[in-house]
Amino acid sequence: MEAFLQNFFLISSWKTLFVMVLLFAVFGVLYALRERLSFSQRMFLALLFGICFGFMMQVFAGFPQGVVEGFKTQGNLRWFYESYIWFSFFSTIFVSFLKLLVIPIVMVGILYVILSLKSSVSFSSLFVRSAFWLLFSTALACMIAVSLGAYFDLGSGFGVGESLKSAREVKSLNQIFLGLIPNNIIASMGSNSVVGVVIFVFIFALCAKSVGSEYPIYHSFVRFVEFLHAVVYKFALGIIGFMPYAVVVMMAGIFLRFGFDVIAPALLFVALIYACALCVFVIHLLILTMHGLNPWHYCKKAIPALLMAFTSRSSVATLPVTISTLRDRLGVSDVVAPFVATLGTSIGANGCAGYFGGLVGVFALNIMGVEVGVIEGVMIVILSVFASIGVAGIPGTATMVASIVLTGLGMGEHFGILAIVLGIDPIMDMARTMSNVSGAMTSAIATDKELGSLDKEKYNS
Repeated sequence: MEAFLQNFFLISSWKTLFVMVLLFAVFGVLYALRERLSFSQRMFLALLFGICFGFMMQVFAGFPQGVVEGFKTQGNLRWFYESYIWFSFFSTIFVSFLKLLVIPIVMVGILYVILSLKSSVSFSSLFVRSAFWLLFSTALACMIAVSLGAYFDLGSGFGVGESLKSAREVKSLNQIFLGLIPNNIIASMGSNSVVGVVIFVFIFALCAKSVGSEYPIYHSFVRFVEFLHAVVYKFALGIIGFMPYAVVVMMAGIFLRFGFDVIAPALLFVALIYACALCVFVIHLLILTMHGLNPWHYCKKAIPALLMAFTSRSSVATLPVTISTLRDRLGVSDVVAPFVATLGTSIGANGCAGYFGGLVGVFALNIMGVEVGVIEGVMIVILSVFASIGVAGIPGTATMVASIVLTGLGMGEHFGILAIVLGIDPIMDMARTMSNVSGAMTSAIATDKELGSLDKEKYNS
């Protein structure tokens, strides 16, 4: 009986059972507080629970040295190993559902964004220009993040053992791009090849929109895509709702494996988020300067929208203020202001997809012992830009972007290494949302200036 419990249930002593009881007690507390605390507050509380849980287990075990898997054969520490396996079990379930959502989110998100564009708007001029500035600024934000992350070796001090590091063959740039071109869409979907799926769906959506007026079934297809988007939205919302519980087990599991070595990389991550936000804001001012506009006027008049974004941490909630600021204070036309501002809540998120995606990519590669070079940087930028389109309208954008970037880099199964980062996500989300809104406003102004409809007198007043 003892061997059965030990080998099948991985519960060989009362200590393991006690840990599991405590874990479910923590889950119960988080569940009971779901009506009293906001999601962000429960996330932060889950982070504290996970840290305390992992710390107490380290103290109870006497701060054991060595790899956790090695404790399997040590009778006095086997409970420590079993607890880690159970924590990994719960976190793996959550990560598996995230990975399950990657391809549906990318496919449905891109289809939804392109097919929902109204034909009454000049697609060739307004959409192309606004999409360019939204995605271009996102790419620049990601480049800044990759550069800063690589310079400061973000994640290199995480303390990962050699058993988790993955040696990778260095490929040339042309090999990388050839590998991105899909030759079998089913195989690309089966292997979670994000970029290949994006290329196919993007071309498919553009072709469907171009021939749609010729076929009555097109409108039914658009409504079907809208239905799928609502379903994926609901699915994603349900998965994100379990994140506080996942943060507890992922954070505790990380502490069991790495101890206090996880703290420094997390603090550096937050510092780099705000450094990137500052750099990206400077980029926005340079874009305005390139268009012959005084960036100081933008700084003065955009403050209400940027403060609203910083405090609310929601681009959608800020949207009315964003449109009003663009139209009434910055002189953007009545057509461009609502269109680009609304489009900016769906694609080209400078913060959530740009520099957050870039830092996640560098963080993960350094943890896995993979040197971040030019090729890796290019891949991270491509994945982050594509992710900014694929997660359109999906809740938990930053989490989904992180999942897509890691999956695209072939490290989707290591999503748990981001637990310490996701637990303090609200602190970073303020800067990210402000960058998202600023990027949308800058893109709207640049687009309106290029179209010749910007009221310069109102902008300069």
